[in-house]
Amino acid sequence: MQAKRPLRFGEAYGLLGRGKKAQGAYPYTEYVNRPLGRVAAALALRLSVSANTLSVLSMIVTVIGVVLAASTGPSEYVRAIPAYLLLAIAYVLDSADGPVARVAGTAGPAGEWLDHTFDSIKIVLLNGAFVYVVAFTSPGLAGAVPELAFISGVLLCAAQNSLFFGGTLFVKMRQASGDFARPTYVGRILFWPLDWGVFVMLTLLLPTRSLFAAGYSLYSGLLVIAAAARLSRYFRRLASSGP
Repeated sequence: MQAKRPLRFGEAYGLLGRGKKAQGAYPYTEYVNRPLGRVAAALALRLSVSANTLSVLSMIVTVIGVVLAASTGPSEYVRAIPAYLLLAIAYVLDSADGPVARVAGTAGPAGEWLDHTFDSIKIVLLNGAFVYVVAFTSPGLAGAVPELAFISGVLLCAAQNSLFFGGTLFVKMRQASGDFARPTYVGRILFWPLDWGVFVMLTLLLPTRSLFAAGYSLYSGLLVIAAAARLSRYFRRLASSGP
């Protein structure tokens, strides 16, 4: 029996464009990360790389990026820029695993579980690296700035994980009832800080400690407010759907 040949890049890219369009994502994810993820997915299909392998690669690249971010000293753009690029590449790979699984016919609960588990770990690791940089490697920051960064990190980590798990469960519960409503365009713009692709850009501010501390604290405040609004909306919609 003749073995099935790998898809050519063009064939794979075309198949990836025929599936159900994922709408309702935040601007960076929809207009930057997903198009790059489609290219990465087509390349993976051409090379016969599995979806789970992409998930593992995304996790490994994220860890390397986090280590670089945590070791970035003041004025060390030579570390901050590669750290950001690695985290951005990891996000692209994370966007490619699902499409690869669907086209290859390997989509299943195990792969989805692996992807979500890795995503939750990434949230904790990157926030931990950011807090470590401000609290332990920034002697020039005076006053309560390190303490503020620590509090911001705790709140941000809680908000991001709550949104991740709460949002994932909300979508599944609504889909089970036949409701596939997506966020409005205005809502996606207003809640742009929730986008992981925007969050990792803070890595570029690490060489300037005072600017990073201010940006991280501001981002934390914006995301906590956005998370409270989004989660309360989820609850109201679920409550209105009845028992």
